[in-house]
Amino acid sequence: MKTSVQILPGIKSIAFVECRLLPDNIGLHGITRNAVGIFAELQPVAFFDSPECTCTTEKKNGSYQDTASLKFSSGQWLPLRRKLAFVVTDVSGRNFVIGAKESPFPVIKVEEHKGSPSGESAAYSYEITHVALKSLVPCVI
Repeated sequence: MKTSVQILPGIKSIAFVECRLLPDNIGLHGITRNAVGIFAELQPVAFFDSPECTCTTEKKNGSYQDTASLKFSSGQWLPLRRKLAFVVTDVSGRNFVIGAKESPFPVIKVEEHKGSPSGESAAYSYEITHVALKSLVPCVI
């Protein structure tokens, strides 16, 4: 089994969009290393601390599989009842999409932190995971 890991150097912005508004077959664009155009309106996500974004590629039984992971903290509640994809912009200005119009869709895990009376702020910790043929695909917004 061969594994490689891609880590974005730093995250400048995070936004979300409904998966149904994405173009078809984003994974195929990723395989051919072509950027995909996203023409839907993106909803920015306010975050704090240092978000993390990684993509692990594994070779299993003669084929490849990507697992993209995005972790961040925010004071904003996301509409979790919808199928959401995420667009991440790194510090060098490159955009990447996590998610696709077709299944499998990203899995969103959220933890609510209430804070403390001593001044620690309340927040939501999000962990987005997307397992697909190709994930963390370059995009143009």
